[in-house]
Amino acid sequence: INKHLHSLRKLHEDWNNRKLDNIPKALQITIDLDLEKKKLKINKLDFHNPALSEEIRNDLTNRIKSWSFDSLFDGKNDPDKWPIRLTGKISWQ
Repeated sequence: INKHLHSLRKLHEDWNNRKLDNIPKALQITIDLDLEKKKLKINKLDFHNPALSEEIRNDLTNRIKSWSFDSLFDGKNDPDKWPIRLTGKISWQ
């Protein structure tokens, strides 16, 4: 998640430019990932914010689905068991 902070900050800038309501100042994100036929599959995305607007939720979901999570397959501390859970927090100040 940390690798993609720049793209998440760009999303925040886009939301401000579109003048969306209730843009979060910070957001906790949990992603449950699994392997299916040696391909990465997102089982669940949790933004830990029930008040998050549908438009922001959709933008975040689409952005996260575009990530490749290369660090999970780089030979360094790769997961032994699947599914796995990744958690991160972003703060837009």
